[in-house]
Amino acid sequence: MFTVDSIKHLIQNGQFKKALSFCNQEIDTGSNVMEYLYFATICNRYICNVSEAIACAEKLTGTHPSYGRGFQECGHAYKLQGDNEKALIAYLEAVKRNPALISSWQNVNTLSLNATQRSTAEENIQYLTLLPKVLCSVISFIYEDKLSKAEKLCKHFLSENPKHVEAMRLLANVAEKLNVLDDSEVLLMAALEIEPENLWLKFDLINVLHRRQKFALAHTHASELSEAMPNDFSVKLALASVHP
Repeated sequence: MFTVDSIKHLIQNGQFKKALSFCNQEIDTGSNVMEYLYFATICNRYICNVSEAIACAEKLTGTHPSYGRGFQECGHAYKLQGDNEKALIAYLEAVKRNPALISSWQNVNTLSLNATQRSTAEENIQYLTLLPKVLCSVISFIYEDKLSKAEKLCKHFLSENPKHVEAMRLLANVAEKLNVLDDSEVLLMAALEIEPENLWLKFDLINVLHRRQKFALAHTHASELSEAMPNDFSVKLALASVHP
């Protein structure tokens, strides 16, 4: 039996046909099918077996519709086929499920004729480019519901960079998803002491305070946001959700 790590190693060393053969064997066993389908799609794409790459990618997205990387591989395969319209749709689906997929954002920016989509793509490309790669992985783990991996990676990063605000925000996000709301609140409050004007921190804190039923405090923070951004729809929504 070949492990996921051994197949990754083969792919990293350009041994795509050998990796594909192992993937196909493992797919037939019925264990870890999602990961082996994903790697089979990559292998088929790199050896320019476009029809098989598309077939694998479509099977992957059909059986695991929440897996953003599957849609990204669909996009790559359709683009290789020359079907940019289908590729764009797949890339947009990919970033809905996992906004850390910078390759999908780059392709949205290249392929889309929609100014709003391109602007959103550019913002996300800039954000992910400036973010340490380890934190990009944290975001991916969060959206793939691998919360223990996200927590471990983020804590390790923060042990070396204890005042990195975005890392604190991401760890707070993990804590919230794990329903450890007190830890999430503490992290966000500490991050706001470092960057008191950080709007993402404020949005996240309002959400956590609301979940903790600290409505008065949530309303105070939402009111401050509303004063700073009176015409922002998201701010109005946040304020309305915690209105006493």
